Amino acid sequence: MWKEYKGRIIGAIIGTVLAISFLTIGFWKTIFLITFALIGLFIGSFFDNKEKINDLIYRLKEIFTNIGRER
Repeated sequence: MWKEYKGRIIGAIIGTVLAISFLTIGFWKTIFLITFALIGLFIGSFFDNKEKINDLIYRLKEIFTNIGRER
């Protein structure tokens, strides 16, 4: 059952956690929490891949300078 419905189960769990977060701590606090969790995930993936901190800074600089620009 897990292999067949893995995506649906994970999606339902994430949706439930988000709904509880929105109801208990509010919309903006939940968005703030998710944003920093994603930033932490992004930075952690660099350390897992054994990349240098200079590469991380360069990549973040590229992301923030390209915000709002069409590709």
